[in-house]
Amino acid sequence: MMSPRTPLTAREQEVFDILLKGATSQQVAEALSISKRTVENYRGEIVRKYGVRRLIEIANPPTERVIENGVPKTITLADVLATLEAIQRRLDTIDAALRVLLPNTTTPEAAPTMPRLSDIRAKRRARKAR
Repeated sequence: MMSPRTPLTAREQEVFDILLKGATSQQVAEALSISKRTVENYRGEIVRKYGVRRLIEIANPPTERVIENGVPKTITLADVLATLEAIQRRLDTIDAALRVLLPNTTTPEAAPTMPRLSDIRAKRRARKAR
């Protein structure tokens, strides 16, 4: 779980703990004997202190956050895998071009190779299927 940029107050932490259990703002309000509007104010402060847009991002943080064209973008594991697959396709294209341009420099058996991402995934699926 992420850490806030600014520490939460005791009351914010109390509200946050209940919200993390899946309670609605109304349920938190009833549990703490405060108004729903007060809970929503605490919720806004919690989100602000963590620097996220939604509470779910705190409990389930993205892999990484980057700035793309001045806009924060969340990078997920799916994004990373898609990028790796795109890189693999480019490497395959480069490899094919090099084989045409330099046909006798190395044999495929002698050249060191990295396992393909699709091969790794297939092996994982096969292991899970057993």
